[in-house]
Amino acid sequence: MPRQRTDYEKAVGQLISAIQKEWTKHAGEGDIEKQSEAVMYRAHHFYKTETQADFEQLLQGGDIERYLGSDWVKKHPQIRQYFKHVENSVTPNPALKQDAPSARLLATRWAS
Repeated sequence: MPRQRTDYEKAVGQLISAIQKEWTKHAGEGDIEKQSEAVMYRAHHFYKTETQADFEQLLQGGDIERYLGSDWVKKHPQIRQYFKHVENSVTPNPALKQDAPSARLLATRWAS
């Protein structure tokens, strides 16, 4: 059975999809195409963060806009709408991660 994607993974996927649309628009435009591609690759790093602590460590005290590249985001403001979805869906505590075996075990024990 395929693994269910978390709300966080879905939000990151939507952000990446929006960035990919911008990248496609700039195909063949030299530097802006390269910048868009770099932003898309940086956005993929969000998939490696599963908890609030991981997320904050990746951002290094900044925010998503700064992490992706403020200049690029200013030129593509329509992707900002996806930032809050990503931020709001980060799992605050690894023990609460829905697909973690310990979380499933706890849910099973509490249900009995």
